[in-house]
Amino acid sequence: MKKVNRFLSENLGKHNDVPDDKFCRHELRMGIETEYEHTKDYEEAKAIAKDHLMELPDYYTKLKKMEDEGKEGIQRHSSDHDMPTNEQLQYLAESMKFNDKHSALNKTKKENGDEDIQL
Repeated sequence: MKKVNRFLSENLGKHNDVPDDKFCRHELRMGIETEYEHTKDYEEAKAIAKDHLMELPDYYTKLKKMEDEGKEGIQRHSSDHDMPTNEQLQYLAESMKFNDKHSALNKTKKENGDEDIQL
């Protein structure tokens, strides 16, 4: 007998009683293929797919679109690997401002005979 996680057994397949023909055939097929990557049990993959499709009828189309956009972003980013992102430039600018303020403060402290501020 196959041992199933208690959470899964209580939550998986809540929509198994919904006939397959109530789902978009294309979405259900995509769902089963996708979930089959995580479990090698066809019925379990189908149950997970149905649960997702009951919540969002085009779940797997949206998932594929999101994955494709992510792959494009990675490819685009890897081709621009020498160019810093806007976030990296902003972080660098903020760091430089902080270092300038810190240096000026330490210079003033030294002029007054105080010790440097340690970060």
